[in-house]
Amino acid sequence: EGTTATPPYDKLEPRFKATILYNGATWKGRTIASYVNGTDGWAAWKTDAKPEGRSTTGYYLRKLVDETHSFTSVQASTQPWTEIRYAEVLLTFAEARIVNSGWDGEVQAALNDLRDRCGMPNVPATMPSKDAALEFVRNERRIELAGEGHRYDDIRRYGSAYGQKSMNGITYAPNGYKLIEKKWNDRILLMPIPQNAMDLNPLLKDDQNPGY
Repeated sequence: EGTTATPPYDKLEPRFKATILYNGATWKGRTIASYVNGTDGWAAWKTDAKPEGRSTTGYYLRKLVDETHSFTSVQASTQPWTEIRYAEVLLTFAEARIVNSGWDGEVQAALNDLRDRCGMPNVPATMPSKDAALEFVRNERRIELAGEGHRYDDIRRYGSAYGQKSMNGITYAPNGYKLIEKKWNDRILLMPIPQNAMDLNPLLKDDQNPGY
């Protein structure tokens, strides 16, 4: 389904349409369409003849972009930057609560508060295990905070097993074009000790993190 020119967007939850500009979406009164035989359209899937400036993946980020802003010329954006949203506070609380107390009413209330605003159903009343509860809230975080700069640090925080599962394999454009083949490496779990720190303290050179 994800490798056709018109994936089944109607089957996806509301947060997808609030986050992504896709083939068939409406933006500033205009329907986005794939670039076919020279016709106009923003969501052109990548080909050897892809027009300059078109999206590599066929998708664009819609979230946190003001539709009233003019994009007719190169200019600095006047839109305020969103540093943190209440959604992140709720998700952080829910994850911490699960780790310390398990899946309880407070976790459910936080996540239901998150989902209510977009018409999503309430979360389950029970979970089979703490691991299942963590998997659920991590997926909520992946969806809710998509495009906001959290995913890389989250994957590292979740550990090697999660990274192996989510960061291996090929990512395709909607038309089947191979965009990238992801290969997880555990060195990503830690950042390197900076060279300037080692220059100041040569003893650190033997303590460099693995893979650097």
